Amino acid sequence: MEALNTLRPVFDAYDRGYNFGEQGLYYDVKRNPVSHFMAFYQLSRLFVHFGLPVFNYFPLRRPWSPCYVTIDSKIPC
Repeated sequence: MEALNTLRPVFDAYDRGYNFGEQGLYYDVKRNPVSHFMAFYQLSRLFVHFGLPVFNYFPLRRPWSPCYVTIDSKIPC
């Protein structure tokens, strides 16, 4: 019961009767992230309050491209 009370601000971020759809929360976050911003913010505040590592809900880099490139210096030009 204590865990539910701790997470209450996260649940209260959603409107009453909000439905995540048939495919669940993960799909709904990917499909409509704007609806979840307040919940992400409240979750981040809880992480800070309990001294946990900061929850990064706005990633600065996409994994589409590598963040480094290996250059082979042994190939003659």
